[in-house]
Amino acid sequence: MALEIVKIGTYRKGLLSRAHVDIIALDYDWWYSLAETDDQLEPGEKPMPLSPDGLMYYGRIKQALQPDEPTWPDTFGHTTIAEAMQALALKLGKRVRWQ
Repeated sequence: MALEIVKIGTYRKGLLSRAHVDIIALDYDWWYSLAETDDQLEPGEKPMPLSPDGLMYYGRIKQALQPDEPTWPDTFGHTTIAEAMQALALKLGKRVRWQ
């Protein structure tokens, strides 16, 4: 499966501007794959379990709205869209308006 943008939002970046964020779905643990590629896995380390629908959800700030891989998530993986939305808002320390 390719990267899929499942939710789009905006947050106040300054007094007069807003910036986009998104939640993406991947069918693998992105952070585990990165560590594996960089030969940085701990002995016995396993990928996080995927959600029941076989996906992992990540929040993005810097690469929001970019529909293709490679990408770089700004949150850890989550098994629900709602968890990823909450993690992204906490990371930003700002309210996100979701579409």
